[in-house]
Amino acid sequence: MAETPSAAMLGYTCAGCGNSNGPATPSLAGASKDYIIEVMDYYATGERVSTIMGRIAKGYTKDEVKA
Repeated sequence: MAETPSAAMLGYTCAGCGNSNGPATPSLAGASKDYIIEVMDYYATGERVSTIMGRIAKGYTKDEVKA
């Protein structure tokens, strides 16, 4: 059985969007945990349309997003 990645390791994908300088990439800095969890679910289900985030969000389990 594969070891579950740490929260820090899972967050590496998100680190580049911490403080975005443009409208194409939303800033994550200062967003609440609840907001991030909610939006990741929207991306994963396709409820929120995107070019990249839907593919990224589908790669995480709900527990990994919460971590």
